[in-house]
Amino acid sequence: MARARKAVWQPAMSRPVLLVLALSVVMCAAVGSTVAPTVNDTPTPLLPSLSSDTSSGLVPAPLLSTNETLSADVRRHHRRHLQSCQDLTSYGGKAVCSTCCATWKNQGKCDGAGSTVLGGGNVKTVVCPKTCGACATTPTPSGGGAGAVLASGTSALGTYYYDVRTKCPQDVAYSENNGYPSCASWNQATGAQLTMKQLNTNNIIAIGQLTGNPSPATRTKWCGKKVVISVNGQTITAPDGGDWFVWDGCLQCSREGNNKLDFSVSGLTKINKAACTLGVVKGITYQILDVQIKKFVA
Repeated sequence: MARARKAVWQPAMSRPVLLVLALSVVMCAAVGSTVAPTVNDTPTPLLPSLSSDTSSGLVPAPLLSTNETLSADVRRHHRRHLQSCQDLTSYGGKAVCSTCCATWKNQGKCDGAGSTVLGGGNVKTVVCPKTCGACATTPTPSGGGAGAVLASGTSALGTYYYDVRTKCPQDVAYSENNGYPSCASWNQATGAQLTMKQLNTNNIIAIGQLTGNPSPATRTKWCGKKVVISVNGQTITAPDGGDWFVWDGCLQCSREGNNKLDFSVSGLTKINKAACTLGVVKGITYQILDVQIKKFVA
């Protein structure tokens, strides 16, 4: 007869203990494995609506206080950004979605000073200058300080009417070269009663404010004042070096609300190479500054 095997005692395990052990095994098996990133791992997009408006379909992201100070690195980045005329792809550690700037523009956030976004920055001048068309920040004038802005315009028109050195192929000559501009002295004895040709510069711009028979006060206000020209955020330098300046009147410019300037052929060609073909160049931004470039003698 075979001997019966001796039973070996084993402690009984409760179900809770078995459950804990099973979970431990699963957790140990997961150690060292790579966890796939989720959507939440990406930076939170800035909300195209800078208020509680959720019509964009994006979840509102928390905004920083408007008096928060930006770091030196962020400020340097923004300066480089504005100079390169590009929209930001991130701001304050948050991603700017590819359609954010266009959405903000449609919501009117590009108007005026723009709406605050982060750290006191705003849509127009910090986050979306390319889309908002605000890359052309007010330049610091050279040779005379900043000066007050006497007049300015955007989307202005430009035409040509003279040139002391060249001409468009289709033109014969410019009679204005031998004429006296509005800012020529009324007193021949001063030595400042000079024709355009005698002035020998293509940096002169004619404006509507000097048409007709301007008074001495009007001429003193405008004659010789600096003009800053830019197109698409890029400052356009004067054709003969130095600065553009006011020295003549333009009747047609005044008839068009003074949002038109008259240049030399050389000047308008610097703004647009096809100026001779176009005749009228569009999209000019200008400022007339209270900075005296050429001395005016009444």
